[in-house]
Parts: sequence; structure tokens; C-alpha cells
Amino acid sequence: MIDRNILVIFYCIVVIALSVLFYYVWKFYYLRKEEHEETRSLESGIIHSSSQKTPSSVRENESLLQANEENVPIGLETEPINAIIKNLKFDERFEIDVNKFSFYNLSFLGNGYYGKVFKERMHKKQKNGLDSENSLEVAVKRALRPEDPSEQQLMCEELNVMCVVGKHPNILALIRWIRTNEILIVSEFVEKGDLVEYLRARRRYFNKDIVCVEDNGRLLCPTDLLSFAFQIANGMKFLGNVACVHRDLALRNVFVKRNRIIRIADFGLARWHENKEYYRKKTDVGFPMKWLAPECFEFEQERENIKFDSKSDIWSYGVCLYEIFSLGVSPYEGLDFRPDYFQGLMKYVRDGNQLPSPEHGSDKIYEFMQSCWNLNPDKRPVFSECRDFFQKLLQQVSKPFFENLLKEIQNEEKLQTSYDN
Repeated sequence: MIDRNILVIFYCIVVIALSVLFYYVWKFYYLRKEEHEETRSLESGIIHSSSQKTPSSVRENESLLQANEENVPIGLETEPINAIIKNLKFDERFEIDVNKFSFYNLSFLGNGYYGKVFKERMHKKQKNGLDSENSLEVAVKRALRPEDPSEQQLMCEELNVMCVVGKHPNILALIRWIRTNEILIVSEFVEKGDLVEYLRARRRYFNKDIVCVEDNGRLLCPTDLLSFAFQIANGMKFLGNVACVHRDLALRNVFVKRNRIIRIADFGLARWHENKEYYRKKTDVGFPMKWLAPECFEFEQERENIKFDSKSDIWSYGVCLYEIFSLGVSPYEGLDFRPDYFQGLMKYVRDGNQLPSPEHGSDKIYEFMQSCWNLNPDKRPVFSECRDFFQKLLQQVSKPFFENLLKEIQNEEKLQTSYDN
């Protein structure tokens, strides 16, 4: 006869196992339901917007929605974009008339700090239906909490910057924007996702030959890494020319197309939130403190006194180079800064410690990276020097590769111009 205690133990194990199974089934169902509701909510917001009342969170920003031919107010033309962002105007030429366009086949791509992004196909409406031949794959961004006025303000500010910055083949381009019961930003859809995950997924395919042969996009070679470094510097130089400081430059904010042309995104948006913890998370490596220059660590000061400029972006660019030439290794990986990660990292950097030389970067490249991490901001290079440095290396290792890269960039410029039609 089976021992009574064994039966009790057996029944307990079965009950626990069923409880765990039930929990995970419920969690899966809940998350799928939540995502489905978000998708339906966005679709409804786009297609049925004309019958919805504009909430107070958007009405408070109506002053930002007034057309202005120059976008930048008179008297502020020489100020940095980040300093005048609250005075910028939306460009109404890019506003979508929802009676003329339709969006279908929504798919959820992911969440950011304050926004969520959906992949979409934009169709132009015709009298006899949709113009399927002239549809365009796009990314639609909305606030995480559309009812929150502060998040709507951030969406307004992002749209302001994108309107003023304009188009560049290494910068994510604004396609259109939508005013429904909230602000929606329609931008380019970049097929291969962010650069850091792109590199990590191809570590096993890295080929140390200088130039890769045709490989269906799987192999990576040294010239590809040099190309990424060159293109980021090229895009950042453009942002500098329009007085826009990125503030959150990291490979998670750089996206890759099928032809390996990159787009820098989320520029000018990592500004001071009411919640200082945005920069002070102690354990979440997704937050930007690992990319911040030491002069940006002065969190005890007032937010307005923190210095973000092109030189702090250069420091972040140096960290991006580490990510590129290590094929996506997280900065400061393996270092233990407990019990206070933030304070430990801050002291480590201020003491003059630097990231090690990445596996696939030459001594010359690492020396240049170190110049980006000079504790004296005035001694760091500028982005034109960064671009020229990697242009020279590319021309030295493979002039045909570099010439083809320039042609691809020119083609991307033409593509972005076509979005205005």
C-alpha cells in the first residue's frame, strides 16, 4: 500500500505545478490581450479621429500646432534647437489628412522610454478604394500613456525637432504626423532593427577578411564596422550643423537598413525629465548613464545647469565605437559597482578609467576612441574629424567599398526626398 505521506507530497506537487501552469497561461493571455487592445486603440485613433474630441493633453499644446513658414521663431534662429524646442512650431505641410490616407495591418514593434512603435503600411485613398501600388511601409509612434500631458509634450517636442532638422540619409526621416485624440509620429520603417542587436546576431558570422563577398546579409567584415562608424559620425555632423545635440547617442538608437545604411533616431529627446531617475537607474543597462560624459554626471545641480553639447555627444560616440568593434558588447560589462552602481560608475570614469580595447578594433582605432573619452571636453575631437578619420581608413582598406558606400548614401538621399511627394 502506498504510504499516505507520499500521496500527500504527490498531490502537493501536482497542485503547485498546475498553479504555475495556470499563472503562465493567464499571463500570456493577458499580455496578448493588452497588445491587441493597444493595436485596436491605435487603429481606431487613426481611422476614426474626426469624430473624437481633442483631450486637454493635446489642447494644451495647440500653440505648438500653429503653422510657421520658417518653423523657428524670429529672433531665435541662431539658438541651438534644444534650447528653443518649446518655441518651435509644427510644420503643417507634413500633417496627414486621415480622410486621404488609411493605415492597415498594424503590428507592435516595441516600447521605448515614453513611446511605443507600430509597423504599418500607409495607403492613399482613392474614389474606388486604396492605391495599393503606392503604399509605403512606415513606423507609427505614440505616447505610452496618451492621457498623460507630460508625455504628449514629449511627443510634441520630438515632432518639433524632426520638422526642423529635416532630412539626411543617416538620420531617421519624418514621413508625416497625425493629429487625432493624440499626437502620432509617422517615420521611416528601418527593416533590420537597432544596430546593437544587429551586431550581436552576427557575431558568429564575423569574417576577418577586409571585405565580405555577397552573403545575403549575414556576414560582417571589418569594412562594415568602419562603415557604421563613418555613417554615425556623418549623421552626427549633420545634427551639429543644425545645432541639435542628441543627448542619448547609443547603438540602441541607431537603426540598420537591408543595404547596411544606418539611421540615427531619437535625437534631441533625452532631455531632462521631471523624473531624475531616468538617468539614475542603478541596474538597468538600457538606461544611458553608461554612455554619458562625466560632465553630465552632476545630478546634484539644477537640471538646467547640466551641460549637454556636441562634446558630450562625442564621448557617447566613443562608447558607440566600443559597441561596434566589440560586436555589441555592453559597456563596462563584468565590472561590479555595487552597492551603488551609479556612484561606482561615476567614480570609475572620473578617476580616468576607460573601456578596454575592443576585440575587432586596431590600436589606431582604440587610440582615437580614447581621444573621445578625454576628461577635458575641449580636447575631444569634433564630428567632422570623426567622419574624416573613418573615411580615411575606409579609403585605405578598400577604395571600391567606400565609393559604393557613398553611392548607397546618395540613393538613400533620393529616397528620402521622394517622401515629400
